Parts: sequence; C-alpha cells; structure tokens
Amino acid sequence: MSKITGEETIKEIIEKNPQAKEVINKYFKSMCFSCPMAGLETLADGAKAHGQDLGEIIKKLNSLT
Repeated sequence: MSKITGEETIKEIIEKNPQAKEVINKYFKSMCFSCPMAGLETLADGAKAHGQDLGEIIKKLNSLT
C-alpha cells in the first residue's frame, strides 16, 4: 500500500487495505462506513469534522504496511 497523505478518501484507503477499517473505526466510531460521504470526503476532511488529529491517524494507517 502506498503511503497515506490524508488526501485520499476513506473509501479508497479501506479498498487498498481492509485493515485500515479498524484504525478509522477507532477515530471515527464506524460512522464513516455507512456515511454517503465516505466516497467523497478525504481522510483530512473526516479528521477535521470529527475533531481528530490527522497526523496521528496517518501515522497509524501507514504503520499497517
């Protein structure tokens, strides 16, 4: 999986690495998987909307490789 920058959509990240779902769930509480915005909203947008630290999320996701 290529390094995540935060500009990818949540859907793209999960499609590239299904394990990412666990990390995203930790920060966004599963709301993103049923949300219609998952295919449009970037990880950076989601982190901002949910008041989460984007850098921390990216670090965790990139450590999955």
